Amino acid sequence: MHPLADRSSCQGFTLLELMVTLTILAVTMTVLLKSTAGLQDQARYNQTVQRVEMIRDAIINVGTVNGVPTVSGFVADMGRLPRNIHELLERGYCPANITADEPACGGWERLAPWQNQRICQDGTLITDSQPACATTTTTPQIQVSLSAGWNGPYLQTSQNPSHVDDAGGSDAFTDGWGNPGLNPLNVTPDPRHNYGWGFDSGSTSPARVYLFSYGNGCHLDVAMCRGNNGSPDLLDLPYPLPDLPPYNQKYDANTGRATPPPDLPPDPNDLTHLPTPIVRPRQWQVIIGDTSASVPVGVNVTLYGSPPSCSIAAPPDLPPFSQTQCLASGGTWGTKQQPLCLNLYFIQDGRPALVSSDRSSVSPDINATIAEDGLPHTVHFAFSPPTSGIPVSLPAGNAAFTVHAGPCAPKTAGQTGTTTATYPLTGRQAVPVTILPQQTPSFYW
Repeated sequence: MHPLADRSSCQGFTLLELMVTLTILAVTMTVLLKSTAGLQDQARYNQTVQRVEMIRDAIINVGTVNGVPTVSGFVADMGRLPRNIHELLERGYCPANITADEPACGGWERLAPWQNQRICQDGTLITDSQPACATTTTTPQIQVSLSAGWNGPYLQTSQNPSHVDDAGGSDAFTDGWGNPGLNPLNVTPDPRHNYGWGFDSGSTSPARVYLFSYGNGCHLDVAMCRGNNGSPDLLDLPYPLPDLPPYNQKYDANTGRATPPPDLPPDPNDLTHLPTPIVRPRQWQVIIGDTSASVPVGVNVTLYGSPPSCSIAAPPDLPPFSQTQCLASGGTWGTKQQPLCLNLYFIQDGRPALVSSDRSSVSPDINATIAEDGLPHTVHFAFSPPTSGIPVSLPAGNAAFTVHAGPCAPKTAGQTGTTTATYPLTGRQAVPVTILPQQTPSFYW
């Protein structure tokens, strides 16, 4: 038989069969692409959450080393919150323009480097122009040394922190979607210092840190952020608000910050329009003073009082009277109440600083006192606030303290420390301590 006679074995697909096959392939590819896109978004979300945690730990991280509590991060070294994410990566930078070189940047800022610095007990910093403490009493002032200053980088990145790509974006430490920092309007401070994140650490009081990602809807148009005419979806990561969606902010190109919609209250202390902070005030500050006598804030110090003494002093060339000698000389022997003051040294803005106690928690007119009976006592030192209603707060981290004979002098303008001799022995050196957040400081002297 001729091979062309049997054509049934050589028939191909019909048009209908091809259409059905292509439709099935298209649906399958669509499902696969959507699944893959979901996995990519989940991976980017997870990376963003991870980087939020990294930024938070770089700002302040409270942990333990061999069972001893420690505080590390930018706050512990500098004594304040970072103004932007760039400060976590690089010590020297230009706040006006991330790309400017040093000679062209009139507002050049170079954070104080990590170094050992000294402060006098009256609050005077030891510098080249002030090489020694002033002599204001018959007892020379003591000097206290604290290590302070920028000791980063606090975040690790392979990118140059001041790098700007061809499109004018900074991407040294972006979120999981890689949204770069942009500054098309050339505003100051340059928002590119935050590498595409929404970052705010100075618009509320008390200070806290807000951090958010713009997610996958951020594509540059005319406005600061990508899409939605400058009203991008904000991902409040990783702590979503329980009552309000975190998609209710706009990015202000003039300030480089996220601002609330105009229908929300303008009160800066009303935080309902902001994402949940990643660093709260009580996580980086320690309150040691308040106007209310019922609030048990301050510093507790356990120390030994001087032994009981005689009401009359022995001659200068003789040792102090014993109890028998005291009574024989017509004096009285017993325990006295000795007023005390406390100098607390800490780090503020990269430099040593101090605050001194001036009252007890019982009454503003009563100084902290100790019974001079030769036994240990725990003395509570309290601190008056600088302004009525505002508590005295210190940044968590490295600190030191000294106890001085009182009574404490009333606070005057510019006064920061007491100049009396240390108690119970003169010339004692400061005791280094660690101030932990959410705890009343308690020390041993």
